[in-house]
Amino acid sequence: MMELIRLTEKTCYLRNVTQIGLYVPDGRQAWIIDTGVDKIVGKRILKIVKEQGWQVAGIINTHSHADHIGGNAAIQEQTQCPILCSRVESGFIESPQLEGAVLYGGCPDGLLSGKFYRAQPSQTQSGWSQLPPGLSVFPLYGHAGGMVGVRTDDEVYFIGDAVLDEAGLAKHPISYTYDVRAFLETLDWLDRNLQGKTVVPSHAPVTTDIVSLTAASRRNALENLALVESLCAQAPATQEEICKQVFDHYGLECDFGMYQLNASTLRGYVAYLCGCGRLEPVVEGNILRFCQTDLT
Repeated sequence: MMELIRLTEKTCYLRNVTQIGLYVPDGRQAWIIDTGVDKIVGKRILKIVKEQGWQVAGIINTHSHADHIGGNAAIQEQTQCPILCSRVESGFIESPQLEGAVLYGGCPDGLLSGKFYRAQPSQTQSGWSQLPPGLSVFPLYGHAGGMVGVRTDDEVYFIGDAVLDEAGLAKHPISYTYDVRAFLETLDWLDRNLQGKTVVPSHAPVTTDIVSLTAASRRNALENLALVESLCAQAPATQEEICKQVFDHYGLECDFGMYQLNASTLRGYVAYLCGCGRLEPVVEGNILRFCQTDLT
């Protein structure tokens, strides 16, 4: 059940599985920040907006993952509102099948067709020329290639999936990450710039102590990097062997979708370690394995 929580005179959020922001600077026109996982959530957002006597001015998507854009189509169909996002994320929002291609490594056909992996398409305005006064965006790359955060002029910061809390990491110990290097840089940026600010993560409680969340997310990423590196140090390992051992380490039982989500993240960890010169790829007998770099 969604609950409308007011943070300031202009800024609210809807407490939900994926938190949804609302910025209403004049008490009439509402800007929605992310729209949840499907059309049902989109319709609930519209109902709450109408009950408050507001009108939808537009949607801002922090990034293109299905649980953040799933309500776009239903809201846009009813209101013809613009949807603003970064250039990188625009293509995925308009062509959601691309998300499955990233996870699978090729066209997944119908293998990743559920609502958590493929939202309904919606039309976007790539870039920020229509961003209203009072809102600004800032890059939070890593979890997704073009993820942004949204700042309101009353100093509330919506940060998408930049961090998880301890409970979220316990449930998802291989927290999805597209670009490990950018993800770690984003955590450092949050530490420097948002401590003491009112921050709304998409999957953690509202906080003014962002450092406690960045510390948990950083520790999780570094532990996973160390785990992957140690496995390859014991013996050269294929990507499938790395997945098997990491999943077993955490006691995970993956279905097909979760396997692809976690495996994609682990491929990113391997790529990061190769980029740091700590692992290297070796192809022998047409089998790709990763081994620890010989530094002697």
